[in-house]
Amino acid sequence: MSDHIENLNKVVESVALEVVTVDTGDIPAMGNIMNTICDLEEQTAALEEIEGSALQDLVRAVKSYFERLVLAEVQDMGPVEEGISCLQSMCRSLMNGEPVKEASSRVLESLGAAMPEAASPDSPTVQPSAD
Repeated sequence: MSDHIENLNKVVESVALEVVTVDTGDIPAMGNIMNTICDLEEQTAALEEIEGSALQDLVRAVKSYFERLVLAEVQDMGPVEEGISCLQSMCRSLMNGEPVKEASSRVLESLGAAMPEAASPDSPTVQPSAD
């Protein structure tokens, strides 16, 4: 399982670099980022201990917002950068065997994600497996 987490972390770090350097008019580069985000979505689904969790929810929210960015429905790259930064923090927690805190409602709202009714600033955490 730790290999999956390490690979996930590498992909998140890679997409973080791509996101901060991309020009929103560079469609091929944006396509590459979208492919990487789709890979992240698949990788988070493969990690049983976080399935349906905060990490997956955040990846889906980033993907949804990025799709709108590619289609020029939105112009601000800030929410994507914020979401990726939050993913980096979550991955670091997993790598260190620490509980993963859910993404803040502010980050999810900026990405346009539907908020669960029970969401609060004191969101629950997801415990990493002992593998």
